[in-house]
Amino acid sequence: MKTWKSKRPISFLLILSLIAAIFISGKFIYTKTHRPKKNVILIIVDALRPDHLGCYGYERKTSPNIDNLAKEGVLFTQTIAQGNCTPLSVPSILTSTYPHTHWVKDFGYQLNPSILTLAQVLKDYGYSTGFISEPDILHTIRGLERGFDIFNETGEVTKTAIDWLKDVRDRPFLLYLHYGSPHCPYRPPPPYNRMFLADKFKRQDKDTLEAKYQWAYDPIYLQIPKQIAEGNLAKEDVDYYISQYDGEIRFDDQQIGILLKRLKRLNLDKKTIIILTADHGEDLADHDINNAFKHSSAYDVVLKVPLIIKCTDIIPENKIITQQVQSIDIMPTIIDMLKIKKPETTEGVSLLPLILKGKEYPIPYAFSRSCVIRTEEWKLICNRRNRQLYNLKKDPQELNNLIEQEKEKFIFLKEKLDNWRKQAVAIPKKPAQLTEEEKERLRSLGYLH
Repeated sequence: MKTWKSKRPISFLLILSLIAAIFISGKFIYTKTHRPKKNVILIIVDALRPDHLGCYGYERKTSPNIDNLAKEGVLFTQTIAQGNCTPLSVPSILTSTYPHTHWVKDFGYQLNPSILTLAQVLKDYGYSTGFISEPDILHTIRGLERGFDIFNETGEVTKTAIDWLKDVRDRPFLLYLHYGSPHCPYRPPPPYNRMFLADKFKRQDKDTLEAKYQWAYDPIYLQIPKQIAEGNLAKEDVDYYISQYDGEIRFDDQQIGILLKRLKRLNLDKKTIIILTADHGEDLADHDINNAFKHSSAYDVVLKVPLIIKCTDIIPENKIITQQVQSIDIMPTIIDMLKIKKPETTEGVSLLPLILKGKEYPIPYAFSRSCVIRTEEWKLICNRRNRQLYNLKKDPQELNNLIEQEKEKFIFLKEKLDNWRKQAVAIPKKPAQLTEEEKERLRSLGYLH
């Protein structure tokens, strides 16, 4: 009894010392015996429209691997991006904030230093963090690299990602992947450039088509022929460029398939949250011909994006959710699935209650850019030059502007939009600071003229 009493204070002090060492500075130091249950892979495919994927009902076989991923998880049919271009939307995804909060309104602008990125949050919980991107432009969003161990822009996204995964496979990790193929100018490599030239959507001779369009890319007009700006685009021209856009999707889908197969070989597929989405969509001559083959408008073909979430043991398989959600909800959903603390700066909500319990989405409106408010039935586009109101249930293609006929609905939604705008903080009005090399790369993708 005497010996036991004399050793008790020493044991107690040892336990206290161990606890202090583990939780020093409020951060948990992960080891193999205390690693989080799940890794995270966030895949963004630039300019990817959901209605050009098989899992969203598209008839062309553009996405067999993405379709299988959707069957293994949950698919959202109404996900609204917070911007119509990469510098608006990607920071929104990685910070769960609207553009007026994260401050990035174009390439070259600085991410608000007072808000946390997903990478910073997970880094504090012991995660290895990797950013691997295809288009050589995302580094021009200053501050986007915060929290990432590596920030790699490469022409071999999949290979680089697999090599990195091999190195971090024994540690918890966050991997952000950005595929850029569906973005203009739509130049898929063989055989994807010919895959959809002569199917039931387009019965024309492949060789004739290729001869006609081999000259067609004009850098002054976003790499698409000059006829677009002149309003002379024929239906066969539209069909051709859509076939190339779809070929780009099929190429990226093949790359994603390689990644998912390797994930299984590394025995990581059941330990990993996989999320696939896009930064924005693309106008494929759905509206004004001057907006064809780019994403400068605020129509749903640009603002609606795919969202697929797969996670063994957490997310049910083959589930479809039709409620409207937002891209800013991705980060809070990941954090909720990992059961860690959400930063106070997040403006989105976790989708887990909606997925698992069928609870209603708590936000009645989706906002995009600084001029769009959307419900599941109505959408208002309102800026200084333009006022458009659409009933999305009756007019999903947004062809019939009801601004004059539905004045009460306009006033109601305009008030909600104005109230949301008032929450905006002043964005530093600094011009984009870009090098000549960065400007040239952006011009090649149609962002600068």
